[in-house]
Amino acid sequence: MIRFRIGQSWKREAAARPIDAFGLDLDGVDLFAGASEEPLERVVADLADALYAVAVRGERAAEFGLPESHLEIVLRRSDADVEVEVVNLARPARRVKGPVRVDVGEFVEAAVSCIRALLRDVGEAAPDLHPEVRRALSKKAEALEQGPLHVAVPPREVRTRPLWHEPHGAAAFAFHLEDVDGRLSEYDGKGSGALASLLGPGTVSLVATGLAQPAWEHRGTPFLSALELARQAAELVHAIELDEPRWSCGIAGTATTLTVDLKSETFTIRGKKVSSPPAALARAMFELGEALAQALTAAHRPQARNPWLQELVERCREGMARLGATSPPADVRPARARGRRARKERPLHGTGRVRRLRFDLLWEKGGLVGNERGRILLARRGPLVSSPEMACAFSARGKLLYRHVGAHGVAAAADGWTLAAGLNRVLAFTSERENAGAVWLRDHDGTPIGPELVRRDGLCVVTSQGRNVLAFSEVTGREVWRLMPPRTQRGHLSVQGHRALLATDAGYLYGLDLADGQVRFRMRAAMPFAGPTIPWGRRLLATISRGDRSVVFVADAHTGAIAWTCELPLGAPSRPLVSGARILVAGERDREGILVCLSSRGRVLWERKLNLGTAPFSLMAVGRALLVTSHNGAAVLYSPDGVTEWRIGSAGEELATAIPPCLSRGVLFIPGEVTRAVDPGGGRILAEVRTGIGLVDLAVDPRLNLYALDEDGSLRAFRLTTTLAIVGGDL
Repeated sequence: MIRFRIGQSWKREAAARPIDAFGLDLDGVDLFAGASEEPLERVVADLADALYAVAVRGERAAEFGLPESHLEIVLRRSDADVEVEVVNLARPARRVKGPVRVDVGEFVEAAVSCIRALLRDVGEAAPDLHPEVRRALSKKAEALEQGPLHVAVPPREVRTRPLWHEPHGAAAFAFHLEDVDGRLSEYDGKGSGALASLLGPGTVSLVATGLAQPAWEHRGTPFLSALELARQAAELVHAIELDEPRWSCGIAGTATTLTVDLKSETFTIRGKKVSSPPAALARAMFELGEALAQALTAAHRPQARNPWLQELVERCREGMARLGATSPPADVRPARARGRRARKERPLHGTGRVRRLRFDLLWEKGGLVGNERGRILLARRGPLVSSPEMACAFSARGKLLYRHVGAHGVAAAADGWTLAAGLNRVLAFTSERENAGAVWLRDHDGTPIGPELVRRDGLCVVTSQGRNVLAFSEVTGREVWRLMPPRTQRGHLSVQGHRALLATDAGYLYGLDLADGQVRFRMRAAMPFAGPTIPWGRRLLATISRGDRSVVFVADAHTGAIAWTCELPLGAPSRPLVSGARILVAGERDREGILVCLSSRGRVLWERKLNLGTAPFSLMAVGRALLVTSHNGAAVLYSPDGVTEWRIGSAGEELATAIPPCLSRGVLFIPGEVTRAVDPGGGRILAEVRTGIGLVDLAVDPRLNLYALDEDGSLRAFRLTTTLAIVGGDL
């Protein structure tokens, strides 16, 4: 007898949501034991969908979940029956029950009775509760009742295909998976049955150098064993980070105890002691998950889109990123920042002093960004608007040069290179081949990319989801490496010499070899990084901040060794500015703007109150002087000794973000609701252009064309039309 059981205690509370026990009794045995606090309307709806897929549509497999008890119920169609498997994805991950065969007709009848019973209970206890959910459940019950049962289920392959991975290293894991009756092909990449296709039987073993037999071997479900080993490896990495003396676990959720001595770099299992660094053992655990995913994907290509497999791979990659960094080779050159030659610009007016400028609207384009804000990059022929969804390039006169869109992100650089990613592929374009199509096209796993793109040493290094980094070969498009730091919501990418540097809001700074992505150093800070690192010769400059405390520090960009640190009582610090042998940073203290000047050794030389309003602020070097601007359009210029040269007030309402000022041909452009052109010599306002309260980025080209990007995705271009200069006198 088959009967679904739903709890009744929720009805005792007025207007309560139906959260209660849910079970499946099969001849007196509860297959869902422990499911006591489940959202009944959601669970029953998912049950109806999964059963409709295998019973009416004729799909080979489907599953639904009991979220509170971490149970996944797998349904597999077998002729006129349904096989029920219960998998527990809590700690440890394991198969709890099954497979149990039940008649598909009886199973559908029991499910329909369950839906009707829940609808009656909701109607009696809470008639006003979730009317749309009740209507949806009623439709699902009718669909199961009226829909003819699908009897012509596609036959399975009557064979067993083995998949395996051989161990490599002093201590490594191997697996042998049996793809029985084509179970792996039950997932087609878009339908149901994603978890069901991964539950094939097999063995996982731990092999160590010097032992004739495996140190440990377990027969069960390799996918669940690999998932549990990846979780345990993350705990081992955490123990390594905390410098704990000893760590132990029931390996892969079994009764066998694995004990790791972190001090002597050995581990013991089943009375056998093996010498192996703890980091190498953790790496072997993560490599098992990656090897399993690679083997399954190679055997059945649609498995690359399996969300359960993707979650396992992401967990393993995050763990690998947390492992101890490798020291850089001694014979590698230092990570020195590339020097930039100062570009000589022709002054705006050859004789006399400019007194007034006039700008007129030249053209306007709309719809250039999606849900997220864009930015302006100045390319060779005109402005390039880059956002996470698209990249659009225009000439200085407003002609559209190219437009690239990617469903999974677009990354663009000012030199005209653009990478666009879709679900299955990534394409590269260059401005030199505007009408010739893509430079290359490669298969892709659907990871979002963009909007930042840095080209260096034959690689295209892009950001992903604002926190990860991927590197593609510029010539072939092959993915060379990727870094997915754990516990990170925001990452800041910079490239210095042969180092790729990623500073995260989790307080980690990763220094990678640009060529192969090898983590050469990993620095742990007590506070989140406030922005990307700043190159300073062979060293890097970085800022970390939380609340009203900030720390500025300098470290070697090659090894990560810290030279000095300086703690400042500042909140919302600006991006530091290096001016000669001095470092300047602006922030907020007691709701007042403060500018701090540090020496090259981290000693505070002087502080100044800005009187520009609240943070954030932007800094810019104007010759040897320093310009500080606020998001309300106010600005002040200081001499190298901190003496105020000139000051201008607010230009309207505060912008949503701080936009850096621009300097072109001896004219300063200070962003605001009204953007102002200013003479840096004396602070005289030369022109005012209304750019609006929604301004998100500003750029000025060498011809003094002004480009303003609004938050609604419109780009406006203003052309310099009139110049008034005084010759031979003063005004």
